[in-house]
Order: sequence, then structure tokens, then C-alpha cells
Amino acid sequence: MDSVSHAPIISEEMVKFMGKEVPRKSVEKALYSATAFLVIFNTLTIPFALPKLRVFLGAPYLPSNTRSFQAVLDHIQPNIVGRQKSPRLVDIGSGDGRLVREAAKRGFSALGIEMNPWLVGISRIRNWKSPMSQKILLGNAWNQLDRVAEFDPDIITFYGRPGQGLMTKFGDFAEQVSDQTGKNILIVSNKFHIPNWHLRQIAQVDDFIVYKLHSNKV
Repeated sequence: MDSVSHAPIISEEMVKFMGKEVPRKSVEKALYSATAFLVIFNTLTIPFALPKLRVFLGAPYLPSNTRSFQAVLDHIQPNIVGRQKSPRLVDIGSGDGRLVREAAKRGFSALGIEMNPWLVGISRIRNWKSPMSQKILLGNAWNQLDRVAEFDPDIITFYGRPGQGLMTKFGDFAEQVSDQTGKNILIVSNKFHIPNWHLRQIAQVDDFIVYKLHSNKV
């Protein structure tokens, strides 16, 4: 009787994973899949979640509450009634453009300035059906002082954050715009107070703090 030769049977290598014996290939596959997911997830979300680079002194993307903003407009619009032209609003760090869109629906000429190109693209896509009286600019708002003053805003909105003197910088920026235009401007800060501006505060609607800034040239 001829002997039959058999290839040696090699058992799949097992490893301990989370306290259990599992095939090594299964663990490697799971780790590769998790790594791929994290790479894709971070690629898509980091541009929105991380704060702006320190050199630009900005804030992370955090969507504003549009219902609260509508209540803000209800509150402050009577303060600017009587202008011959439509009221003007500038949103510094406009994110996905939702405040610009809401203001345009209310009859404002609205300008948003955002340095994140991803968010600018989203803003323009979402706002393309909105009234033509709104525009989103790509750029660092701190370098757009003359552009903002030229727009001649009645209201400037801003979503800040604590630290690095950001809110003080925004207050200084708003004062310069007010002085260049020679007009009083309503300033709306989302969530964070502007240091030493408590005497200028005229209202607070949910997380939106409203200030009235008097120009030194008035």
C-alpha cells in the first residue's frame, strides 16, 4: 500500500486582543481599517474643528444658532430703521455663511469674511439661492480693515473665543472701522464679551451680546 504524503497543516497564528484569542490577520485588518478611517476623518474635519493658526489669531468653526440670531435682528433692526439704503452687516469669520444668509433674507446687504477655503466653498454653495445682496470673501479679516470700512457696515458680528487677546483685537478692529466710517455701529459678539466694553453693552439675546459703538468722529 502506497503511503500518501500530506502537506503539513499550518494553523493560523493567534494573538491576544482585548483579552481574547483571535487570528492575527483579523486584528491586522481591523487596525488597518481603523487607521484608514481616522486618516479620512481627520482630513475632512480638521479644517473645521481646529482653531485658526496662531499667526492669524482666529477662532475654530462653531456653527451659530440662527434662531437666536433672528431674535437679535428682531431686537436691533429698529435701531437702524430710517436709513435711505438697506442696512449693512459684516460677519467676521463667517463660517458656513448662515448669519450672512439670514441677514440677507431680512433685507440687509451682508458681507461675510472667512479664511477657511472649505467653509467659503460651502457658504457659496448654500447661499447661491439667497438674495443677491450677500457676498462671501475668502481672506484673513484682520487684513480687510479697509474693505470692511468701505462696505460701510451698520452691524458687525463676530464669533470669538478666550485667550491670546482675540476679543480685545476684535474690539480694536471694530473701533477702527467706526472711526474710518465716521458712524456709530452695532457690534454683536457671539458668546464672548469684549473686555472693558461693559458700558457699551445695550442688550444680550441668548449667547449674543450687543454693543453700541460711538465713533470718535461723530
